[in-house]
Amino acid sequence: MHSWEPMKNSYLWGATPTAEPIPMGTIIGDRYQVIAPNIWLDNSPQVLPSVKEPIPEEVFPYLRLYPYRLHLPEVQTVVEVAPATNILLLDNVPIETNGSLMPSIIEAWAEASSVRKVNWLWQILELWEPLEVLQVVSSLLIPENLRVDGWRVRLVQLDLENPNPGELGMQKLGRSWQDWFSSIQSPINPELDRIYQLLQVANISLSEVKEQLNQLLLLEAQGNSFQVKVAGGTDIGAQRRQNEDCCYPVAADFESNRFLASHLAIVSDGVGGHDAGEVASHLAVSSMKLQVQALLRELALNQELITPDVITEILATSVRVTNNLIMARNDEQSRNLRQRMATTLVMALQLPQSSGEVYIVHVGDSRAYWLSREGIVQLTVDDNVMTEVVSEGKSFMASAITRKDAAALTQALGVQAGELLNPRVNRFMVEEEGLLLLCSDGLSDNELLELHGAEYARQVLSGEKSVNEALKSLIEFANEYNGHDNISVVLTHFKAGLPQDSPELTPVIPEAKSAPPQPTPKPNHQTSWILTFVIAGLAIAGTVILALAMLSDRVPKPQPSQSQESGVRSNN
Repeated sequence: MHSWEPMKNSYLWGATPTAEPIPMGTIIGDRYQVIAPNIWLDNSPQVLPSVKEPIPEEVFPYLRLYPYRLHLPEVQTVVEVAPATNILLLDNVPIETNGSLMPSIIEAWAEASSVRKVNWLWQILELWEPLEVLQVVSSLLIPENLRVDGWRVRLVQLDLENPNPGELGMQKLGRSWQDWFSSIQSPINPELDRIYQLLQVANISLSEVKEQLNQLLLLEAQGNSFQVKVAGGTDIGAQRRQNEDCCYPVAADFESNRFLASHLAIVSDGVGGHDAGEVASHLAVSSMKLQVQALLRELALNQELITPDVITEILATSVRVTNNLIMARNDEQSRNLRQRMATTLVMALQLPQSSGEVYIVHVGDSRAYWLSREGIVQLTVDDNVMTEVVSEGKSFMASAITRKDAAALTQALGVQAGELLNPRVNRFMVEEEGLLLLCSDGLSDNELLELHGAEYARQVLSGEKSVNEALKSLIEFANEYNGHDNISVVLTHFKAGLPQDSPELTPVIPEAKSAPPQPTPKPNHQTSWILTFVIAGLAIAGTVILALAMLSDRVPKPQPSQSQESGVRSNN
């Protein structure tokens, strides 16, 4: 049901290899007008653009990198301004609503907080590998190309002209950062200088640098403590006969385990067209809750800083355990083809080692959004046919979105064996007050949040509404304007203030400022042991869940006529 998303403003970036500037005021195709160097005005942003077939070669890197649209632009269309001279018109570009580019990372550096500075550098390192694979990593070495949109690093365009720097790439990055930032006064300059020097060590690996930068990021993030308020609810919707959604936590969950309910949020949507989708969604939530609870216990006992790569692997393993649990239930009940139950999953886990460190886990088309005073950002990319054909370089978005099967899922839990599943796990650093929103497509369909979500965020951030009140309003709004599907929402409000966690469950971040990064970091054998131990524990937990599930005919679920949330009821 996801429709064409009108741009929030009508400005595009004209990425062109030609040195000849296009005269201001030039209109192309009765639609696009040049209003400034490389800035084009789209006079019909609500209309799908026409696209050029076959796809020009220079478009492919943009298409292949579509899953990274949180940071990267997309090709809307290609226009020919002269024989054999194409201009790529890019949307999802860091352009303000007044038509000017957002500030470059150098321009914004002096005024940014220490944690934001390190977070920007972390995001650049996260983009390094995917851009390097597609031979466009030089895009990260051009300061004017790196723009910042609050906490987020965004690229203006991909550098298609310059080859990858190869083995010297990391060294060039270190020298670039040193040239850009060292002369700008900052309390963390000594620590950052060590990172810049580490990057310039011969044969240094990306993972070694990321490990050192991560320590600095979490150390600086300790100064950004957050109080967290969570509210979750699920509703049958205006048209469905049963609720195949499941979410965690709802009001009752805080009574049984307040700590877990304050750190974990899950939305699971039983896949339409499959029998017993409601059983699959409840199995997914039950399984992930048990495994995350085991993980948090292990992290608390070890009192050791665990790197994002390790957490990512553990959470991906947990998802595969859950997937195989649903697969086993399907096999046990001899379900075939469309009878096999399946479900989506979107999950957010706030680690106790830092109140602003959140991991987003995602399979399917349930979504995660960040809502703040700076705007609304979709943190996940749907696993559907539209995404698949674009990211495989087979189609422009404008063509892919018109396919009859555009919204059909390409991934869900319970459909294929765990080793074939590709769950997406990303680390998100909260560094300002805002709302983390997880939802099923009963709320996100028809771009409802993109178009109207800012008002709900404003109401909570201004204190006009509580998180519970905003949750109720969102579900009512979704029922009024969508209503064709079940609706599940978990809303987490991050507000500045000391968290009220139990001290014994909060791992200690090692002091890193007095221990500068070493040029040749040694492997962390203890972390490897923890990873092996935790993954084994998760597998055992999955087996326990499977055994318990097989003892009952079905997992308990809410009555179809009711909503699960304090104060929220069905419109039926």
